[in-house]
Amino acid sequence: MVEIKEILQSLAKKNEQIHLVYMLMDKDANQKFFVERGRDTMNPSSGMLVNSEAVGKGFEFYLVAQQCNRGTVKPTFYKVLYSDTFL
Repeated sequence: MVEIKEILQSLAKKNEQIHLVYMLMDKDANQKFFVERGRDTMNPSSGMLVNSEAVGKGFEFYLVAQQCNRGTVKPTFYKVLYSDTFL
């Protein structure tokens, strides 16, 4: 992507060791996740991370960032487009 190349060129001009993670975030994801506890089905707790089976092959994941007491929780989708870190 052009933006990533321009950012990297700008960072290269500095005399510091700077690492970059460039991510896309989609708050309008249509995925819904539930947790089964016994016979009950409920919303997952805030902080739940889904990084397998429901996502693609790249570095993609869903994160439930909020607690939902009414209705269905909407997770946020993240996709890492570039990373030169060791995360």
